[in-house]
Amino acid sequence: MLSLFRNRKDRYLRKIKEIGREINIMEPSINVMQASRIKERALALRTIVQREREDQNKENNFIHNLNNNILIEGIALLREVSKRKLGERPYDEQVLAGLALFDRHIVEMRNGEGKTLAATIPLFLETLRGKGAHLATTNKYLAKRDAHWMGPIYHGLGLTVGVLQENTVLISDSTSNEFQLMEFDLDKKKQLYNCDIVYGTAEGFAFDYLRDGRVFNMEDICQINGLNFAIIDEVDCVLIDQARQPYTLTVTRISDSEKFSISMRIAEMLCKDEDYGLDKKRWRVQINEQGIKKIEKALNVQNVYDVELLKHEKY
Repeated sequence: MLSLFRNRKDRYLRKIKEIGREINIMEPSINVMQASRIKERALALRTIVQREREDQNKENNFIHNLNNNILIEGIALLREVSKRKLGERPYDEQVLAGLALFDRHIVEMRNGEGKTLAATIPLFLETLRGKGAHLATTNKYLAKRDAHWMGPIYHGLGLTVGVLQENTVLISDSTSNEFQLMEFDLDKKKQLYNCDIVYGTAEGFAFDYLRDGRVFNMEDICQINGLNFAIIDEVDCVLIDQARQPYTLTVTRISDSEKFSISMRIAEMLCKDEDYGLDKKRWRVQINEQGIKKIEKALNVQNVYDVELLKHEKY
């Protein structure tokens, strides 16, 4: 049994190492490209992937319907941008780690082996589909630090980057390395999640998901691009240690006794036959138009049947 798993692992490593060799072969041709040409080519790869996603030859795909040629060129472009912007060339081991992450594997890297840089590879490859990608960390400091640190790479490839913080959002477009600090409201959150790559804490992403599940209108959802792809930093901490305590979304609600008290006061205002009628046979109360107007006036609302009132806890 151990031999079976070992052989499978060896075959997989040979497969991604071959991809790594092809990337190294392409590297000299990328070295001579101007920065503007690299950005244009990166954006062109996105157009190609989205146009030919369903028509690609699956036998020439590495994973997830991404053509090998696009995969190789994309990583070669990222490696060159990293050299120019950060002075750091992703080593072959980092490239292999990035490929494995892109293939939905758990990758273990020790401190100092460059996992922050390795994570840029699968994040960039996922953005080629036009659906965006997330990186979830254990705390907001790491999210902000890594986004600022790796931001120049993404900008050099024509991507937008966002950072989800506790009470603010940070957004940077593809033309500048500067992040713009924005207040925490629905429109800004939508703009954040519309970025190509979003850094944040696992807790922050989870709570936004829970909040989206409580809204009544689709336009109130902040995670507008859905949940396409995420890399989890410190996966053992996030999925094991932190997962022991469930995330709960609490809201301030009016108590049942207070609701009953309000209902009693409104009921005492209504007059039988004038505002409502009794159907003793069916045990029903039929409130007429005049009674409805009295209820709306008491509650200070224009339409007591408006579904928007369900958003307000006092109703």
